[in-house]
Amino acid sequence: MKFSDLTIQPRLLRKDDAETYVGGRRNLEALRKVGWIKPLIQHKSNTTFDRIKLDQVIDRADLEGWPR
Repeated sequence: MKFSDLTIQPRLLRKDDAETYVGGRRNLEALRKVGWIKPLIQHKSNTTFDRIKLDQVIDRADLEGWPR
């Protein structure tokens, strides 16, 4: 198998992709508001989230209930 044939999923997601990943802008805002997730990188035009940490907070929300 060639390296070019591999499908690689990015670990870091820009804010708009992170919003889509967790089901929408309001969901990401709720997770940030309660302090469950924060951006790994935050600059003027670059807010980036770690996909693995997003998975962890989604698992937490599944156990504890989604924050409001």
